[in-house]
Amino acid sequence: MPRVVEHDPAAARRLDQAIAAIAEGTPVHPDLAAKAKKGSLRLNFSTVALEAGVARHQFDKPKSLYADQHAALVARMAEKGRAEPLASQLAECRSRLALATERLRRSQTYAGHLLAHTRELEVEVARLNELLAGRRDAGGDTLVGSSALLELPPPIPRRIGPGQGRKRAK
Repeated sequence: MPRVVEHDPAAARRLDQAIAAIAEGTPVHPDLAAKAKKGSLRLNFSTVALEAGVARHQFDKPKSLYADQHAALVARMAEKGRAEPLASQLAECRSRLALATERLRRSQTYAGHLLAHTRELEVEVARLNELLAGRRDAGGDTLVGSSALLELPPPIPRRIGPGQGRKRAK
């Protein structure tokens, strides 16, 4: 059966002291003190848990056992630019998704326009081929230019690999 853990005021005080000590750069834990001396100490859930001697899962979520300490730590981390609320991250992702969806819709519309224009041109080439064939069979070369039938060249399959694309002007 799992052990039931209750809110401990002493642990809450230790968490508050740990947050303050790490924010000031004066932790008591030897590993964290060494990091502070090197200048690589960061204020996060793991370092606070190590300094306070409290399991991280007890305060690392907004509805955890020590929710007040969680809120204080998140606020301190946000002051240093280390934390960004999930709501703003989600809003940013949604706006990027909307922008990408709009770009996709526009490119699909443009591709459809080009495809329709290509089909119109193919129909025009076929009509001109029939016209030239009829005039050629009638025995006259009355059109300006060559008497050969118009044809679209077959598409040339090209594979563009790394380094084979267009060169940019420097």
